[in-house]
Amino acid sequence: MKNPKMRPSLCSIFLGSLCGLLLTIPSAHGAVTLSLTDTVGAPNSAEVNLNNPASRFFTFTLTLNATTESTKGLTCFLETPDFAGNGHFRIVSRDTAGSSFNDLTTSNTTVSTPANAVLDPRNNDDLGATVADVNNAPNLAGTHFVAEYVLEALSTISPGTYTIETALQSATGGGPDFDELPLAAATYTVHIVPEPATGYLFVLGGA
Repeated sequence: MKNPKMRPSLCSIFLGSLCGLLLTIPSAHGAVTLSLTDTVGAPNSAEVNLNNPASRFFTFTLTLNATTESTKGLTCFLETPDFAGNGHFRIVSRDTAGSSFNDLTTSNTTVSTPANAVLDPRNNDDLGATVADVNNAPNLAGTHFVAEYVLEALSTISPGTYTIETALQSATGGGPDFDELPLAAATYTVHIVPEPATGYLFVLGGA
């Protein structure tokens, strides 16, 4: 005769299966995204004229957008998928004044050092940051300014359309768990154009 204690009940089997299923269900998180925008022309693109030195510099703002999640920090890099052996862009400066994410992973000076700042295809240093006190100063859901960047189109670039995007990005949720949150990437388009010199000659000739 078999020992009845050795036979698991249907109830215990069901509860065990249910627990296993619940453990495999990921936690639900609201959407968290990044955006790269500017205030000149189209909000997420710039035009660079190769024959105009001042035009080689352009500015955009990195913003974190959270629908419902409390975010304590983020990590990200900038890269260009159009890289083909030479870096086409470099970070000239980063300004984080006024950002809630003010405890920087990498200093502004290091980020903009020429050896670290070229997107070939990605800059060298983590551009992320956290709030100053992750335990007692949670960020609320909403839109948060992260940093303003000035970039330069380098002399290696040719006319065409290029993309700059965030890479290796993630966000850190609120305590006590500080979950790593998926973070949707942001993209920015740069149009490289030659100066229409013949047009200027025509106008001058007809003056």
